[in-house]
Amino acid sequence: MRKTATPTPTVPPPATPASKPTSGPTPTLVISLPFFDDFSVSKNGWPEGSYERGYADTTYAVASGKFQWTVKTSTGVFESTWPDLPPLSSFTLTVDAQQISGKPDPSAYAVIFEGSDGEQKHVFKISNNHYQVFYYDRNTGWQTIAPHTASNAILPGKVNPIKVISADSHFTFY
Repeated sequence: MRKTATPTPTVPPPATPASKPTSGPTPTLVISLPFFDDFSVSKNGWPEGSYERGYADTTYAVASGKFQWTVKTSTGVFESTWPDLPPLSSFTLTVDAQQISGKPDPSAYAVIFEGSDGEQKHVFKISNNHYQVFYYDRNTGWQTIAPHTASNAILPGKVNPIKVISADSHFTFY
């Protein structure tokens, strides 16, 4: 019978102490965002003031870190505005939206964004307790991505965070 050596556990040597840090400025991480607006002041071309139209009277204001809209209408209306941005293939879009007055049904709000090709308009719409996602393509017209779907995550009369993450042509909606 042949004997084999029994392994002996070893303790690694202590780590070599790192050199002492030199004094000097602390580096600052700078992240360049293609677009960010905290609405502390009016910038980026958002409309402000009152607009009387045949279908609705709309007032826009940048105040207290919010972009606020007031829309008065006696019929259904789709009112929209957005800053002038170049198309992006990947992005994260976040909006905190809240309906603060009026009847919750059939009122709705949405985020609208272009596809990276600049040809499609995508819409993520939230109503009292439903959501819907659709897009418009010049060649095919309106197409539904997610039909009108009930959701307990939507809080009527409360702030509802809306988030879209785009990675090339793949979208995730929250």
